[in-house]
Amino acid sequence: MQVSVRFVGLIGRDLGLPPGSVVSIELSGDGTLRDLLCEIDNRFSGRFPPNTWDADERRFHENVQAFQDGLLVREPEEPLRDGAEISFLVSMAGGVC
Repeated sequence: MQVSVRFVGLIGRDLGLPPGSVVSIELSGDGTLRDLLCEIDNRFSGRFPPNTWDADERRFHENVQAFQDGLLVREPEEPLRDGAEISFLVSMAGGVC
């Protein structure tokens, strides 16, 4: 199973990726979000700032959202679709001035 991963905004910048770039990641069998996060940890270990990545748990903090083909993925055991695009982006607080 293969998915395309896009690290949007600050996360991509922290990894030194060009804006809009996609990283292809292969997962064995029927991959889940947890499987993808483990592979991301294997590939990018130590490159995420501590306010986005929990190295002990091998996952992003709650302020980082995951989307599969534009739909929010919340559960680590949620299955991923072969060929899907998975995007990760930092949620930012904001408001009207």
